[in-house]
Amino acid sequence: MSQSARLSDPRLSDETSTQADTSKGLVHKLIGPKRERVALGLAVLAAGTMALTVILGGPVTRHASVEYSPEIAELLDAEGLVQRPMTAEGQTWAMVRLPNGPRPLANYFKTLSYELDSLREGGREVPRVFVEDLPDGLKDFAPVEAKKKLFVRLMLPLVLKANERVLTDRARIQSLHARLDHLSGADRSWLMQTAAHYRLEAETPQEIDFDKLLTRVDAVPPSLAITQSILESGWGTSRFARVGNALFGQRTWSADTPGIDPKKADGFKVRAFDSLLESVQAYVRNLNTTGAYAELRQKRAQMRARGRRIDGYQLAEALTRYSEEGQAYVRKLHALMQHNGLRAFDGARLRRQAIAQRVIPDSEVDSVQVALIGG
Repeated sequence: MSQSARLSDPRLSDETSTQADTSKGLVHKLIGPKRERVALGLAVLAAGTMALTVILGGPVTRHASVEYSPEIAELLDAEGLVQRPMTAEGQTWAMVRLPNGPRPLANYFKTLSYELDSLREGGREVPRVFVEDLPDGLKDFAPVEAKKKLFVRLMLPLVLKANERVLTDRARIQSLHARLDHLSGADRSWLMQTAAHYRLEAETPQEIDFDKLLTRVDAVPPSLAITQSILESGWGTSRFARVGNALFGQRTWSADTPGIDPKKADGFKVRAFDSLLESVQAYVRNLNTTGAYAELRQKRAQMRARGRRIDGYQLAEALTRYSEEGQAYVRKLHALMQHNGLRAFDGARLRRQAIAQRVIPDSEVDSVQVALIGG
């Protein structure tokens, strides 16, 4: 998988691409032990006055209630920039390049005060830090417990982001259903496209089975998603994960779908993805649409109807058809989930901060580099 910068998800990038460095140059910050010091460099992406207005937000002041990652906040202060709080219309993104390897990524998480123990002790908010690719050398990262913690930390925000998008769609579906006879053309088009995306057939919005649609458009608990990624990718160390961001062992028999041939191929490939987030999103859609997982969706709908938190441990019981191992696969999921304390993360949520981060392990850099994009 190429380690170059990619904006493969247009909903994340706001489609701003022209670059222009700030005149003030680089701001430096020492991180971690002396031997691991790195420099944080800031370059603001802009496209003329219009893009700068989007990025700077005009003559506004820093919003007191917005939570910023400490290092990003320091860079913004040093450059004299101001930011709007995050809104439903969009937010500013920081494209962060790190030296490629597990240690720089672990150190970067530390600078953001992002630790799993705080979540297990009752914390709920997770920074909007989305790692693009698995860092090289993860397989040999020691000690083993540090490798496991790093993998969970990079996975949790990705799962929460995928769920955030699904739940946004769910809320919009519910809103449109309530005024079904008074939809705009754009709303009708979106509703039909969304139904098709979730594999429901209908000729008009009125023909959509909304109960079935809402059963499919729902979140996957982080505990379940992370546990399956652990089991399917070997804590992110499998060849499929390293080469193709394939975290969940999803198969494809289509010649047109990117994939990786297993050593003992049987007419299928393991699907490959441009980013880890795309892999997580495909996994969520797979559970939400494939017939084999209808029982999981029914269990989830029952939990929601009773006002209960969606429980990944219980949903795992409906995944006997995910693997040829059947019930033995479910037992493995339960054991992994329990042993690693992953159920504690089912109540986690992404911070409502104005700046989110796309983190790219990049072999071409020897220091941390940050660039703001979008608005």
